[in-house]
Amino acid sequence: MPFLKHTFLFIIMTLLSGAGFCQFSDNFDDGDFSTDPTWSGDAADFDVDGNFRLQLNALEAGMSSLHTSFTELSIDNKEWNIWVKQSFSGSDNNQSRIYLAFNSPNLSYDGVEADGQGYFIQLGEGGSADAIRFFRNDGVGNAPVELAVGTASLIASSFEIRLKVNRDAIGNWEVLIDPDGGQNFVTEATFFDDTYSTTTHFGITCKYTISNADNFFFDDISFDDPVIDDTPPEALQATAISANIVEIDFSEAIDITTAEDVGNYFTSGLTFSSAVLSPEQTTVTLNTSPDLTEDLEYTLTVSNVEDVSGNSMSQTELNFSWDPADQASPGDVIFTEIMADPTPAIGLPEAEYVELYNQSFSTFDLSNWQLVNSGNPVELPGFTLGSAQYVLLCDADDLALFSAIPNVVGVDGFAALSNSGDDLELIDPNQSITLDAVSYEDNWHDNAGDGGISLELINPVAGCSGADNWRSSTAASGGTPSAQNSVWNVEFDTAPPTLVDYFQSSSSSITLEFDESILLPDMSEIGVSPATIIDIILSEEGNALEVILDSDLEIGTVYTIEIVAVSDCNGNEYGPEEFTFELFEGPQAGDLKITEIMPDPDENIPSPNTEYVELFNAGEVTFDLNGLT
Repeated sequence: MPFLKHTFLFIIMTLLSGAGFCQFSDNFDDGDFSTDPTWSGDAADFDVDGNFRLQLNALEAGMSSLHTSFTELSIDNKEWNIWVKQSFSGSDNNQSRIYLAFNSPNLSYDGVEADGQGYFIQLGEGGSADAIRFFRNDGVGNAPVELAVGTASLIASSFEIRLKVNRDAIGNWEVLIDPDGGQNFVTEATFFDDTYSTTTHFGITCKYTISNADNFFFDDISFDDPVIDDTPPEALQATAISANIVEIDFSEAIDITTAEDVGNYFTSGLTFSSAVLSPEQTTVTLNTSPDLTEDLEYTLTVSNVEDVSGNSMSQTELNFSWDPADQASPGDVIFTEIMADPTPAIGLPEAEYVELYNQSFSTFDLSNWQLVNSGNPVELPGFTLGSAQYVLLCDADDLALFSAIPNVVGVDGFAALSNSGDDLELIDPNQSITLDAVSYEDNWHDNAGDGGISLELINPVAGCSGADNWRSSTAASGGTPSAQNSVWNVEFDTAPPTLVDYFQSSSSSITLEFDESILLPDMSEIGVSPATIIDIILSEEGNALEVILDSDLEIGTVYTIEIVAVSDCNGNEYGPEEFTFELFEGPQAGDLKITEIMPDPDENIPSPNTEYVELFNAGEVTFDLNGLT
């Protein structure tokens, strides 16, 4: 028996009731593919994923199929729609075929042709010029005939696209695509072929290697009479979200060209410098000048904007005003929970998230706010966050996994959270302010390296967001998304910080170490004489200050250090306090003693696995060890 190339077959076919056409469509929102419509075949090789998309989930390379069938049907004046995601670069061994019309349930191919007649679209090929290609298949022994080819390299790497194909009554075909997976279609190819005019099957064939056995996704599949949209879009409301940004919400997806034409928007006394259509194609953001006047009512006239079908809206007037009363200030909305390592899951979805909490008395719209992960900003979608309310931010692709949890927002482009640590910021670019920031580390966990457990903020009213104010969740599920943290403790700390050590940390700096996290003081709060302070740096741990001087410390000089005030995270102050510091020329005999030696370390003993010698300063002064041997 000849060796079959690794091929995955998945066939979808519609049912016919009597002589009339019964619509076929499936968006997998029911989480099932065994009924409505009924698919049979190698069901064990398929899943409906957490985003309610049909996903290949085979354990090994091979051929798998799902199929149904219908009585012979004309393909005159019909429309096909499908969303496809392939998370790999295509090749001759990793590609898909979408059989729009076929007369056989056997869509596999050992070579290039399948055993049947009809039409298919191929996605993926060898080389780097991968394009959308349309073929006619004339059966075994006949090489497929290429009828049309789209833009070269359009799908050469991982892609997420939406396809629409139309055929008229005489054999004119049009292939349309939104390369971003939305509804903003452009024509990719047109051609004529009337060789076949009926079908009994609709299906998909995927050819894959083991590394891509779970990297094919399909959704929003339909085969029906063309949908004729003759309803124009409506401009629903205009909202000023900052002093120079106005958002317009539309009733449906609109055309990008007319949406981003600033000439289609008019307000007396204002100029619109740009109009930007959202990825969902239902919201336009206008940048205005000059800045809006507070509490003044404006009238915005919107005209000539078209939907994706070319229907033009009627001229519409919308009233709006700018009320900055509910603009967030730093600390109003804060990070309260971070799930950076969700694997293995304990009782929560196996997906990363961060949680925000509004601890103010105001209500805020998150539109245009930014979540910044290690310098990479992503824009948050619109969400109204009320007082004392939580919201969970996750990747848009993981949104369905959190369906049982309230107040979850899917963020396009949500950057992966590093298990070892990341720098997170919440920014309101409308005001150019940072609302909150946290630089978490894996060692903040009670047991670093344990997956499935979130980091939770302990005290939201504490002024610091360092290791002292975060710990591992103690919830049985591993976290408390969109709910009060399991380690929540709003008891107010009234004890001031204590200076536990001070020492020379470089030739021109002195470090002051405290027993808890502190806030960076102003340079006027600390003095060193005789010297001038040029900078003060707060340590990464948050509990030490490096005081940088304008000149090197001199041996034999007595320095007076004055601390006026150093505050901890709750505002408790250490100081005023004054003490002296002196560097001596060098230790005398007996001042330094060797107190411990490790000549033979053992990795099985809980101590540093390296050789070391310990010294103890038995004298009463500080020494510079530089130059000692």
